[in-house]
Amino acid sequence: MLTDTQCRTAKPKDKPYKLSDGKGLYQEIKPNGVKAWRYRFELREGDVAKESIFAIGDYAVAPSGETQDEGQARRAGRRFTLAEARDERIKARSLVKQGINPAHNRQLERIKREQESATTFEAVANEWLALKDWEEITKKRRLDMLTRVVFPKIGSLPAKSITPAHILDVLNTSAKKNGLTVATEAKRTMSGVFELAVSTLRAESDPVYPVRKALPANKTQHKRPLDSAEIGPHATRTTGSTRLNELGFSSDWIERQLAHAEPNAVRRNRGFDKPCRVEGRRRISAAMAGNQRYPHWLFLPDGNQCTRLP
Repeated sequence: MLTDTQCRTAKPKDKPYKLSDGKGLYQEIKPNGVKAWRYRFELREGDVAKESIFAIGDYAVAPSGETQDEGQARRAGRRFTLAEARDERIKARSLVKQGINPAHNRQLERIKREQESATTFEAVANEWLALKDWEEITKKRRLDMLTRVVFPKIGSLPAKSITPAHILDVLNTSAKKNGLTVATEAKRTMSGVFELAVSTLRAESDPVYPVRKALPANKTQHKRPLDSAEIGPHATRTTGSTRLNELGFSSDWIERQLAHAEPNAVRRNRGFDKPCRVEGRRRISAAMAGNQRYPHWLFLPDGNQCTRLP
């Protein structure tokens, strides 16, 4: 059997050579100085025994003061001490006894890990955001909320393993730290993410639904509606929309004029209804200022023309 001193002090030669540790495990020293752990085994295929070699990894000396996490990261990079290489040989021999090739098993485990990383809540949430036809600033704000509020709790968990208890913890914590508005947005967003997860078979159900009423309702304070003179051009959408509907404007044009951008991507990019929008804004501004000179109808774009609607 090898000693750690032998492994550490072995020098490279012109050609690769081996230092045997027994039971199929050996260290191969290459001309470039790399010291690799190898496991030689036989796997029976029917009546025929076929010899194979399993590449365990490279030899490493554990640094002084290495933490548990650092050691785990080193082993994940397939760098093993003598004692660790012997543990890996035991695992490989166990697989061989079951008729499993250790190299094939490693490939399957890697595929499983990749699939699991693609099924975490954070991975599904990023896919969900990418599918949304939102402005980039909106996506950035929603991702910021997820990063601050949701991902620290459940981001690394497989979507399928998340329970209503996990969701309730996210909601209660965010309600206390960030307020009901943020918690409500988190609830709505998580439910949307799980809708995608269920539809792509990465979750069986939406765990948000059982706790959807756990948050207290936001208290709404009703205020007196403003008249036309009190509503400026940049007043709130709700107040402006209410008043313009009272004045008899088309609901379609109210939405167009109150929006900062044309909601239809084709219209926005081609810009063929710009003259109508300008005329619409002029008429709305006049009406909101109390000027009754313009009738309460607007032009609605229709191709390159403007169609008058009552």
